[in-house]
Amino acid sequence: MATGLEAWLFGYAGKKLADKIFEMFRNDKFSSELQATVDKWSTQLPPGACIASSAALFPSHVLDSELGDRHNLAHLRSEMRKSVAPTSADWESALIEQWKYVQETIEDPQEFFTIPESEAVGHLGNLAKQLAEVCVQHEPLFRSTAMRLLREILNEVKDKELKTDFIKLANRALTEDHKKLLQRLYKFDGRCGVWAAKGECESLWVPGAVMNMQWGWERTAVEARLSGKDIGDRKNRHHWIYIVESLVDGGLLQEVENAKGLFELTKQGWRVAHELPAE
Repeated sequence: MATGLEAWLFGYAGKKLADKIFEMFRNDKFSSELQATVDKWSTQLPPGACIASSAALFPSHVLDSELGDRHNLAHLRSEMRKSVAPTSADWESALIEQWKYVQETIEDPQEFFTIPESEAVGHLGNLAKQLAEVCVQHEPLFRSTAMRLLREILNEVKDKELKTDFIKLANRALTEDHKKLLQRLYKFDGRCGVWAAKGECESLWVPGAVMNMQWGWERTAVEARLSGKDIGDRKNRHHWIYIVESLVDGGLLQEVENAKGLFELTKQGWRVAHELPAE
């Protein structure tokens, strides 16, 4: 059973989906790095505002059913379960709420919970920024976790009609660029490709009203040198290729058999795309 920070952050919803998300994050070094950040922060508190252990900030398990008016913690957990990296503001509001909770419910709390709230807010704001930085560093984990969950749920529903709650989950799991690509494919024939044009690196090609269009491009180093033209944007080119790869991981796109680099919407991909607003 999880203790301290893990139990506070993930909670125990008693639902299959929540348990899966909890395990995906818990089994990654992400969880241990969050804990290490809190531990280091607690050792750097000034005299008169000390806590013997970071566990003092998370002294008890709080079930989802017991959140009551702890809206900031509820929001933080919700973001995690949607595989959305919490911001510094998300962390700070939840941590301040937790500080007040400990102060009010724990008899004879440690020094950190006896200092003025304004002083505590400063320390917790610093911790919040550090925790948000850990989340940013693990952004690929949030993205891959969302897609893994999406695939698991798709495997469960398979040929059954997709329920409204699944559509909502899929909508939360997808980034705006995931949705943008799905909308474009739904508008046309459901296909896109990752190919290299002459003198260029592989990039994403999507259907258009007149002809296929590139989303992200980069000339080869040799072509850029010989032509004297702009080399393009490698980061953007990779971004759209990764969007395709993650939709494949999520079960919404699949590679067309015997057609290297050509991808098409799966049956589930068509259904999810159908629920998105028109492009």
